[in-house]
Amino acid sequence: MCSGNGVDKSLDLRLIPEFDGSPQQSVVEWLEKVELVCKLRDISDVASVIPL
Repeated sequence: MCSGNGVDKSLDLRLIPEFDGSPQQSVVEWLEKVELVCKLRDISDVASVIPL
């Protein structure tokens, strides 16, 4: 998946650690990290990279 300028817009999901629900990990902070990675990779649909 490359854009017209040759930039690869694919997303390596290993960049986003799985949310484990532990008390040490805030879901808000985790989601902010997911949104940041998507923004950096120019992915507008964050829900498409969150495994359900």
